[in-house]
Amino acid sequence: MKFRNETELLNYTETIKGKTFKEIDSKKLLENNSMKRRKGLPGQIVETGFYQYPLNNKSEADFNELGIELKVTGFIRNKNNTLRAKERLVLSKINYHDIVNETYENSHLIDKNKKLLIIWYEYEKGKTLGEFQIKDYQLYDMSQDAEIFENDFNIIKEKVKEGLAHELSEGDTSYLGACTKAATSKDRTTQPYSEINAKPRAFALKNSYMTGILRENNTYETIKENLNKKPKTKSSQHKTQPPKNTNKTTPKDKTKQTITPKPKSENKTQPPKNTNKTTPKNKTKQTITPKRLHKSKIPQYTPYNNTKEKIKTIDSYIYNKMKKYIGESQIEIYEKITENKITGSIPKNISKMISDKIIGKDKDLPNINDIFKKTSFIIKNVPVDVDYNPLERMSFKTISLSDFEDEWEDSYWKTYFEETTLLVICYEGKKGSKNGERTLKGIKKISFNDKDLDSFKKTYIKVKEAIKERDFNLMPTPKSFDGQILEIAPKGRKGDDAYNNFFKKDKTKVAFMLTKDLLREKLQKS
Repeated sequence: MKFRNETELLNYTETIKGKTFKEIDSKKLLENNSMKRRKGLPGQIVETGFYQYPLNNKSEADFNELGIELKVTGFIRNKNNTLRAKERLVLSKINYHDIVNETYENSHLIDKNKKLLIIWYEYEKGKTLGEFQIKDYQLYDMSQDAEIFENDFNIIKEKVKEGLAHELSEGDTSYLGACTKAATSKDRTTQPYSEINAKPRAFALKNSYMTGILRENNTYETIKENLNKKPKTKSSQHKTQPPKNTNKTTPKDKTKQTITPKPKSENKTQPPKNTNKTTPKNKTKQTITPKRLHKSKIPQYTPYNNTKEKIKTIDSYIYNKMKKYIGESQIEIYEKITENKITGSIPKNISKMISDKIIGKDKDLPNINDIFKKTSFIIKNVPVDVDYNPLERMSFKTISLSDFEDEWEDSYWKTYFEETTLLVICYEGKKGSKNGERTLKGIKKISFNDKDLDSFKKTYIKVKEAIKERDFNLMPTPKSFDGQILEIAPKGRKGDDAYNNFFKKDKTKVAFMLTKDLLREKLQKS
């Protein structure tokens, strides 16, 4: 089936909405047992059954005459009715021997994937692939984030040039990841500047990025409106024929045009108004006693330069914001940026208060730049000694029992650890040093490699088994197995009795934590 232009292609694609994979599977691929386990099966069904293209592994774009690549991917409906992408979107294989001689503009990656026709279907647990319903589509142009893609491409390229292809991690980059792409976990391939064989990898749009582009355009609202619509009956199945007269002008309200991101509006956040009616007119500095700083009384700070900024990486943004305070103590920094004098005991969360003021609060960061909407990152404040030995473990968010229903390869936590970048703000102090007296030492970027993920898998499996058996003794508490680098521990208030109450609710008071040994290794190496 050939299309003369984008409009013709999109007009025809409009007719796929509301159909299930079973309805369009004219080649009966769902009945082929040898194909049932293929991850690319949804795309193959759409390609052969709907667009009537033969199965192939061609290197050029699917709609080559239009320069458009076809991609089929799923989304998941969250409990709060928001939507998120089910998985990363794999684009093309990375050839370690070729990438070192390519530029981003002239790479095979862009030659094949400059424009993507993304078909979105709803993934629902308990249903078969044939029952999944296609909800909408979008024509996506990668040029809209070209600067960040190019920067990500060059980060991957430089790592290969340094002979470190075996140490690539999706957490190295912002939007464009280098995901593993192999038939088995033991598969390896050569790299040009090292004798160490590396895992085969492919360029992919990260899960967090896919969620971002899903939510930022008209497709998101269309899908939400149609979520409760039932699939069409068999009598209305697709006949796999294009509209008879493709030259007829389609009415405007029926034509699906290329989706482009909405104009980036200027951040309208205004500094909080001074509602304190008793404040004297003279502008003397206030003295704040931390003992009285309850949640309702903590000033609602707005971050410096709170405008849409041009940012290529989150770590460079954080470093540029924090670098002028390196060498100063927590108290000195706090008093300088708030113009408030601290007396009495020091707030336990003074480091977090500082980063909220200088960098921005988590909820405000998306207003600063879109990169915060489309990247999986965590900003952490960690006390260390002079050699970057951490004085405490690093914790993650509390776990939910439902997060462990899938096998490791398809799990939420595997994607989380693969894609997430940790930005660690380090404050130096001796063991036993007082909070507030520690000095800003530096900012470190941490990501997890294949060796880390293999160990994390063991921890995940132990949690999954403990949940299945309803036996907390099976949980990967500290020192549960040799080489353990990810463990679980209580996270909450004293009296929560996190372990004994672990199985009572889906959301627990227990969290994953990195061991000090792994954290030290990462901080010293980065």
